[in-house]
Amino acid sequence: MTLSAEIKSLFDGKLILDDLGTNFNEQNTNAIKLFQKLFVEKLNFELIQGMGGSIAEEIPVEDWNKSADAQEAFFIARSDEINILYVVIEKLTRYRERFALSSLRRERWARKGEYISIFYAPNSPIWHMVCPYSTGEEDTSGRLILRRYVLGEGENHRTVSENLTIVDASQVEPLFERIQKAFKVRPVTEQFYEDYKETFSNIKKHLLDQGIQLAKAKKFAHLFLNRLMFIYFIQKKKWLDNDKNFMFTFLKKYKFSGDEDLFYSKWLSTLFFEAMSESRNEKKINKFDDSDINNILNNIPFLNGGLFEKYDVDKESFSLSDDLLFKIIEDFLEYYNFTITEESPFDLDIAIDPAMLGKIYESLIAEEERGKAGIFYTPRIEVDLMCRLGIYEYFLQDRNEILPQKDEDFIKDLLIQLIFTPLEDWDREKKSKFEFIRKAMNNVKIVDPACGSGAFLVGMLQVLIELYRKL
Repeated sequence: MTLSAEIKSLFDGKLILDDLGTNFNEQNTNAIKLFQKLFVEKLNFELIQGMGGSIAEEIPVEDWNKSADAQEAFFIARSDEINILYVVIEKLTRYRERFALSSLRRERWARKGEYISIFYAPNSPIWHMVCPYSTGEEDTSGRLILRRYVLGEGENHRTVSENLTIVDASQVEPLFERIQKAFKVRPVTEQFYEDYKETFSNIKKHLLDQGIQLAKAKKFAHLFLNRLMFIYFIQKKKWLDNDKNFMFTFLKKYKFSGDEDLFYSKWLSTLFFEAMSESRNEKKINKFDDSDINNILNNIPFLNGGLFEKYDVDKESFSLSDDLLFKIIEDFLEYYNFTITEESPFDLDIAIDPAMLGKIYESLIAEEERGKAGIFYTPRIEVDLMCRLGIYEYFLQDRNEILPQKDEDFIKDLLIQLIFTPLEDWDREKKSKFEFIRKAMNNVKIVDPACGSGAFLVGMLQVLIELYRKL
């Protein structure tokens, strides 16, 4: 078995909350042991134990930033001054993780950029493996970027398992550089895009071979892949039969049913055009011999915003073979982990997020067509800066009506502090100085009439959420 397969087997078979114990102490202790096994036995790090042979060295959390809601922390392994830390916080949120890492960076446990932190919250079925990054090609602002793998029940561990193999401490190349490479987001999204293009081309060719016109073949290929990707995103919320792997389960049920070459015409078509596009009280699906499948489809919530309408191209006479569909699902979509969290420039899940739909939309348009249509891609770091500048100007323009009559330079200084200070460096004791800004924030309206894939709308939402947290 390859190292990648061993790591994946460890995550898939052992990182399951119920199997780790019956209470928090058992679950937490066994999870720490599992991650020590990963880094010590699989990746050749040095084991760190605590006083008297306890499982790991405890890290005091009493003086940490209170916003981290840290309960306990441990130093569990190391190699070449790269520390592996395990932190328990009250709730598994990116907001708390950033404050926890900000506290860690002030101490010897986590020198800048030289650590990996595993976050866990009581009763959570998932863990976050986070590596910080402060400078380099993914950002030039110097602000701490958090890159994250999500691990545990219902998660796809292929990418993280493959990438962690290069973190083997026994290899001769500098470990720090290899860790940074293992936690890069860009190679994952670039590979997904290349796989998407290949899959798109395969669907298009499949339809062209059946006499479908080129424009219609391209339209259907985009529409079909968007529908599948939408399902992969929303299943992470467990909205589809309470199953984070609904589509893969649905495919397994099809294979077990005995049907042949009916996965699209019967199974997926029913899912798309009946289960997803009709309200629960309107659905009367009973075409499957297995009553459980009928019940599952009848209980899927109404989620049709137009994506699952039956368009003219759906009414064309064509078929999609099982072989093609199995390849799309098993060899393409199931290879990647999907996240419903829209990343910010400074907080990245190493997974496919909904913004990928926009990237595909923008990238597949030929350069000459994009220019004519006025469609351009703006990098996230620039979106973030432009949104902050925009909200700054909004507050200044609104000053005479909403903000109190104060010295303009004084107000500008306060606004710069509020808008441009990184969240993890923000002193919440200052918030009383900014109460007069709350009313102005409550009246903010954001309009982007040529929003494309919505990058600026999402960017402004993230900035406003950050400001509310500061206040």
